[in-house]
Amino acid sequence: MGARARVFVGVIALVPLVSGVAACAADEKTASGGDIPVGVDIELSGPASVLGGSYRKALELVAAEANKTGVLDGRRIRLVIRDNKSDPAEAVRVAKNLWDNEKIVAMIGPGTSPTALPVVDEAERRKVPLFTFGSSGALVNPVDRHRYTFKIPPNNEDMARIQVSEIIRRGLGTAGYLAPSDAFGDASLKAFDPAAREAGLAVTGVERFNPRDTDFTVAVTKLLAGRPQAIAVAAITPASSLIAKAIRQAGFTGPVVYEGGAGAELFVQGAAGASEGMSMVFPRVLAANELPDTNPQAQAQKRFFAEYTRRYGEFSGFAPFAADAFAMIVQAIKMSQSADPEDIRDEVEARSFGGLTGWFSFSPSYHGGVDKSSLVVLTVRNGQWTLAG
Repeated sequence: MGARARVFVGVIALVPLVSGVAACAADEKTASGGDIPVGVDIELSGPASVLGGSYRKALELVAAEANKTGVLDGRRIRLVIRDNKSDPAEAVRVAKNLWDNEKIVAMIGPGTSPTALPVVDEAERRKVPLFTFGSSGALVNPVDRHRYTFKIPPNNEDMARIQVSEIIRRGLGTAGYLAPSDAFGDASLKAFDPAAREAGLAVTGVERFNPRDTDFTVAVTKLLAGRPQAIAVAAITPASSLIAKAIRQAGFTGPVVYEGGAGAELFVQGAAGASEGMSMVFPRVLAANELPDTNPQAQAQKRFFAEYTRRYGEFSGFAPFAADAFAMIVQAIKMSQSADPEDIRDEVEARSFGGLTGWFSFSPSYHGGVDKSSLVVLTVRNGQWTLAG
């Protein structure tokens, strides 16, 4: 049986594991010992703290569930959670501390492209698998130099193509583009430009902004001077919400389509009424309450949606990223019967994974994000993200 034939739906999140042919684990390589340490290097303060908070909540939820029975001869996963303060240098410092002092077998995070990029090379030297929530393809490409790094969020290229397709679907031929002046913005713009050219969408202007900006009036005014029929945006909260307000205050009434970093429920809250009618490319789990229970994966998505909302009061579209990273690690440990970092890496690379975010098909030549088939266009209606009609 070839490696690509091994598929599992590995959702820890409050549902039983559903395994097909993956039920045949490798020869037992159980290591004796206590808890299994997994490092978490995320943004719990600073500009990206809204994302880090969602990651932490999801991880604590699924870790508690997994640890009810243990993952390897009853051993528990011990999450070692550290704040990188949304700062790239601090993210490296945190990572080194986790590797050197906590002896982690895998790392979850960092949670953004700017904080993750400087960590990746060091993770490769340490030979400890890293599961990042940054969206930049530079985190995992070329794969032969990023063997230990796996990316959870959608790929920039996939999101950009869907942004462009949504604008064209509405019968429009021009768009302006907004993106931050950082690694995340560079990767997003690099993906959007060719997608627009290939589809025949004319870009009337591009405006870059400091991700720490709090006033986007000037950037939006400059962008609208080109008279675009639509606006495409790459931004995370709180910038994404402030941009929405600036666009509405400028009187623009055309389509506004964000890529997946916008912030999901946090974007809607921050933008208030300004977000109504705006759209975003995102995994369909954000609209899990609208999904039919047609398969185990959809059932898991709905259950996680319901439990996370019950526990924390509202759902975070970013929570499934963290839950899936954790589930991949746990299932790799279970299937290989080993907590060795190399065995975890090999097991993750060899399997396709049906998670809460969607489908992942890692291989020796691909460590990118969730499959594009799991992405949809969502629109804010009555203050809620719904599937676009």
